Amino acid sequence: MTLDADAIVDRRGIRRQLVMWRLATIVAILLFATVLILRSGALTPRSYVAQVNVTGVMVGDSQRLADLAQVAQDPAIRALIVHIDSPGGTVVAGE
Repeated sequence: MTLDADAIVDRRGIRRQLVMWRLATIVAILLFATVLILRSGALTPRSYVAQVNVTGVMVGDSQRLADLAQVAQDPAIRALIVHIDSPGGTVVAGE
């Protein structure tokens, strides 16, 4: 079975068209998946529960107060869990 030059050129053209259609299909599927992901909000930050660990003797700590103020201002934080592992401390710092 010998192929003449015209048949070989036709087969190459068909093969190129097939590759182009496959690439177009892959690009369309990726574009469709991207649109679905963006519309569903899967990449947007969700609300969550924050946890603060307090360890050691409790004395006045301005950094801890600044961290708690930052947690209070964050709209994505829906709840706060405070885990305290302390032998005690001053009355004012404990409150």
